[in-house]
Amino acid sequence: MSRENEKDIAIIGMSCRVAGANSPSDLWDLLASSRDVQSKITRFNSEGFYHPDGGPRKGLTNVNKAYMLDDNIIDKFDNAFFYITPLEAVAMDPQQRMLLEIAYEAIENAGIPLDDFAGTDTAVFAGVYTSHGQHKKTLTACIRNGRLRIPYDRRPRSRCHSSIPCYWHPNLHGSQSNQLLLRSIWS
Repeated sequence: MSRENEKDIAIIGMSCRVAGANSPSDLWDLLASSRDVQSKITRFNSEGFYHPDGGPRKGLTNVNKAYMLDDNIIDKFDNAFFYITPLEAVAMDPQQRMLLEIAYEAIENAGIPLDDFAGTDTAVFAGVYTSHGQHKKTLTACIRNGRLRIPYDRRPRSRCHSSIPCYWHPNLHGSQSNQLLLRSIWS
């Protein structure tokens, strides 16, 4: 792409969920404090699979700590706000619920009222590294982007990419859309 076809871009809104931080300001505070938020894996009995060397037997690991999101973040999804039934919310991959929440928070952080955002020429990108277990079929590429159209009553251009390449898509520097909404999940 030649330089003359590029546009300047501005990041006007942000949101995040990372271990130890549930907003950009929380993340800044965490980084400034140099605090290590690594914690013991509690989702299952990690000690039962732990061996300092990974073990001579298959199925063992030398990891029993990780950087994890707060458990209460996953469970506090406001399905009614996003026009999603309780049954549908339970069936959704938790990452999909989080993509909706961080998209809304980024729009809010940008100072754009949802009524003004609806109907805009906005390209929507979602990068998802992986999905697990029972939710594998509920976070397909078409669903994770298309789902955003419903609560925000919009007709966005949707693209599906993995986490990092979604940020380098030609639409970022081209003239296809007036706004972009980029979201990424890495689990």
